[in-house]
Amino acid sequence: MKTYLSDDRHKTCKRIHESGDTHFITFSCYKRRPLLNNNDALSILGASLSDACITTDTALWSYVFMPEHVHLLIHPRSALFTTSHFLSNFKRIASCRLHNTHVIETLPVWQQGGGYDRNIHSREELAQKLTYIHNNPVRRALCNEPESYFWSSAGEQSLNMDRLVDLCQSVRTKANRSD
Repeated sequence: MKTYLSDDRHKTCKRIHESGDTHFITFSCYKRRPLLNNNDALSILGASLSDACITTDTALWSYVFMPEHVHLLIHPRSALFTTSHFLSNFKRIASCRLHNTHVIETLPVWQQGGGYDRNIHSREELAQKLTYIHNNPVRRALCNEPESYFWSSAGEQSLNMDRLVDLCQSVRTKANRSD
């Protein structure tokens, strides 16, 4: 990802996608407000993520939903994939559901812009990002062990790079189970 300032001093983000790249994505709630701080919101977010992965033919390798931001590790299956399309699809689905169910009344839900997107090129970097994602709730003192945080893939995804599994259905099951 390359970021540059345009003449009008607004940050813009140029996304670079190479076929086969895995993407580490982070994005925040509007003004980093803790809008994702209840189980109803998190359940809707989980179901929306599952739907976005299916719609865009994207594998979900890791995730964590924090009160004011989200980390994802995704791997596109299609050469036509763009991170912008995936994010707009996911955010649109989640925002509509959160507002339609009155779980979140504030507008907007998401901070404007694409957040942070990094292409992952090596197994070492992939392992580092998995560890970072899974340890995020521990660093924030939301839990003592990564595996005990419900809205994380820590308990489901091994750090064995040869056996990463698509968690798209798993996050949907969690969303349904937490109701």
